[in-house]
Amino acid sequence: MNLVKMFDFKTIYAKSDGETTLEIHTKAVVEAGLRLLDSLPLSADEKSKYIPKVTRIAVLHDLGKVHRFFQQNLLENKKFKIRHELFSFLFGYNYLQLDYDELFAIITHHKGVQTTYEEKGRLHKSTDFNILSQLYEHDKNSINYSVLKQWLKLNNLDCRNNQLTELEKPILKKQQEQEQIEAESKIQQEVLIANQFLTEKLTFMGESIQEKLKDVENASIDDIVNKTLELKIT
Repeated sequence: MNLVKMFDFKTIYAKSDGETTLEIHTKAVVEAGLRLLDSLPLSADEKSKYIPKVTRIAVLHDLGKVHRFFQQNLLENKKFKIRHELFSFLFGYNYLQLDYDELFAIITHHKGVQTTYEEKGRLHKSTDFNILSQLYEHDKNSINYSVLKQWLKLNNLDCRNNQLTELEKPILKKQQEQEQIEAESKIQQEVLIANQFLTEKLTFMGESIQEKLKDVENASIDDIVNKTLELKIT
């Protein structure tokens, strides 16, 4: 029997003060985000739409801080080069069906995306994601679906499972989704063709049987036998 190891979030910190845990910080960000949303001149329907989005973003934005290298940077004054928001992004991208605006908010909540080589202080898709892949290998115990599921439960959110086995290749998720959509579409098309064929066949058979039964109403025994044989052959 496989038992899921419980992740101790009480020992995961968001700040270097040794007091602000990730759980405390996240709850504060959720509350601040919802207060900000409530203060905006939006309609009730618009606020209703954005409340769950803001909540998900706030809950997930710093989850990448669970990586042990980031914790060592905070508590042991280590100098590992690690962008925690990239791991937060991977949690959402690989295991949840988040909208792209939510993913973008998570991955850019500290730095924007670099568009030219002259831009500094921004995320670079080649350099940063290569480092990300290497860092993932050093802490698979923290960056996985089980940890995410426990974190969402702790924050009263449901987990829409879309688990991948190869976290270091997030592009696989979109490829699999597209393949699944194409396969389902093909199946639906084949079902429609089959249903149409069966409907036409049954309609034809029903009409044929009715015509033949009318022919045998006043027929002799021999005629009925012949008509029956003819129906079977047809």
